[in-house]
Amino acid sequence: LMMVGKLNGEVVQKQSTSDLLFGSAQIVSYLSSFLTLEVGDVIFTGTPGSTKAMKPGDVFEIDVELRSGPDDDPTAHARARAILATTLSTPPGYSRPVHLDEHNYGRSVDAAYRDVLFHGPHFHGIERIDGYSSQGIIARVRLAPAPADWMDDPLRSAWLGDPLVIDAGLQMGILWCYEELGSVSLPTYGARYRQYTATFPSDGIVATLEVRERSTHRVTADITFLDTGGTVVAQMEGYAWTVDPSLGEAFGREQLHAAGP
Repeated sequence: LMMVGKLNGEVVQKQSTSDLLFGSAQIVSYLSSFLTLEVGDVIFTGTPGSTKAMKPGDVFEIDVELRSGPDDDPTAHARARAILATTLSTPPGYSRPVHLDEHNYGRSVDAAYRDVLFHGPHFHGIERIDGYSSQGIIARVRLAPAPADWMDDPLRSAWLGDPLVIDAGLQMGILWCYEELGSVSLPTYGARYRQYTATFPSDGIVATLEVRERSTHRVTADITFLDTGGTVVAQMEGYAWTVDPSLGEAFGREQLHAAGP
């Protein structure tokens, strides 16, 4: 795992977990020799390289790359950049496209989860589908319960980013692909996630998905989450879904080969 830390654009850290004096497996083995590790335990290994103190207004960026193979010729599997700031950014303005909800969605939410989506009851995050068009889809989504309701001994009492809201946005993409392209799909890529509030509003979220690019086997879209007053709460930009009829078997529903009533 390669990590690069930048403070206000200046590289202050650049090291890999392969540089650890003791590897992850060795650390886990050693700790397990005198204590019992439980699900959810976190092992801190220290901060690589030098650091600098942050002050109000500073921005710290962490580039993380998951890779395998030799150090001189690694294979990258995934990469991301986390942006840590002392204050939240001002939410951008947003104007919903006029024809985004041009058509009524032909299924009830229960039917969508029964016939198209594969998510169990705990992940039924879509409350209502307000409409869709060739440009996207609009829905009302619910918040996740407290972390303690989903896991034993959670690290926090409240979510930093709501997992059910985010997953519901991805579910909306699956529903849109099924209606417009006649095939099931799975999210496979995300370019950027930005959150503009410390906590999500308790009275629910309106989510709008706007399709940016589409082809037979791939769809790219942006998802904007708004509070009931129309203020942007969070945005997911450049998220992609891979569209493939054979995924119907992975969904556990072999009949999902073409869209239908």
